[in-house]
Amino acid sequence: MVRPGIIETTVMGAASAAGIGASLIDAPVDLGARITWKSKADPAERGRLISGWSSAVERSYNQSQLLLDVD
Repeated sequence: MVRPGIIETTVMGAASAAGIGASLIDAPVDLGARITWKSKADPAERGRLISGWSSAVERSYNQSQLLLDVD
């Protein structure tokens, strides 16, 4: 796993775009040094957890449409 030192990437990207658009800065804001680590989880348990997460994401699709279809 590798992630930037600053994890608020969405807000930093928006701020960078605004700053560049307003000619206040010339390049995106630096997100800091990258942080790297390796999972210590048991591979089978990790796979089970990822599978559960994927299933939850899949079940969330179209939920807003189900709420809007109320008679």
